[in-house]
Amino acid sequence: ESGRGINANDPLFIHAESYINHFGVHRNTAYQALKDACKDLFARQFSYQELAPKGKVINQMSRWVSQIGYMDDGATVNLIFAPAIIPFITRLEEQ
Repeated sequence: ESGRGINANDPLFIHAESYINHFGVHRNTAYQALKDACKDLFARQFSYQELAPKGKVINQMSRWVSQIGYMDDGATVNLIFAPAIIPFITRLEEQ
């Protein structure tokens, strides 16, 4: 929504208000769902393959996010995507 794109340095802020507007739930329910989703995402990993310069396959593993945070008084969560995921998200945005 900000138009700034996603990078591995700046947090992405998600407000409970956005969740409420999309799903029509109570503020506390929305905030708890966002916190739970951030915690789950922080614990998850993914794997992928890439080619080394000499054509060998490198099996990589990464987390989705490198950092999460909560602001209880603002009903806001924030997360910073792991550097490995940024190129994949960028390709999704382009395609």
